[in-house]
Amino acid sequence: MTIIRDFITKNENVPIMIETAETRNTTDPLRKELWKGMLYDIPKDLQNWEVIQEGYGIVAQCNVLTILEDGDEK
Repeated sequence: MTIIRDFITKNENVPIMIETAETRNTTDPLRKELWKGMLYDIPKDLQNWEVIQEGYGIVAQCNVLTILEDGDEK
């Protein structure tokens, strides 16, 4: 399991978008943008959430981390 804080310790100075998904199904296209900014600026309340998918958003032009919308915080 990877949490958002793990990404911060590896690369602080990276633009990032955090989005939420309704399920763990990585092919489900329904996603909502939750937060966008620099990795080192991610709010503390989001840093312990489990990342279910990571990638690069062509439209967003930055790295994208996906977490579950239902509050599956670890």
